[in-house]
Amino acid sequence: MFHFDPDAVAAALRQMKPTENVIFLTGGEANAAGVYFALADDLVLHHLIGEYDDQEKFLAELEAFAIGTSALFKRFTRATQRLVPAAFRQLGARRLKPRRAATPGANAR
Repeated sequence: MFHFDPDAVAAALRQMKPTENVIFLTGGEANAAGVYFALADDLVLHHLIGEYDDQEKFLAELEAFAIGTSALFKRFTRATQRLVPAAFRQLGARRLKPRRAATPGANAR
């Protein structure tokens, strides 16, 4: 889990059930030397969704989170498409008419 907030990592670790098979490693790749770092994925899910004993409830929460995130991303993208042109207008930019393409041979004598 790539996260700059150690408190968020600690909170996610506290939510997880105790286990004896956790080894903390560092690495520059998702799959370094054939070792997959599943703990990072688990930490993210625990941080975002929480801990659930019921698999169906967990999957329902995960689906709701994914749908909500997707809807938020769509709203953000649409708002950005309106905001950027408005910001350019605010800064004094103006829409230019496209130049007409030169007719081939028009300057030939």
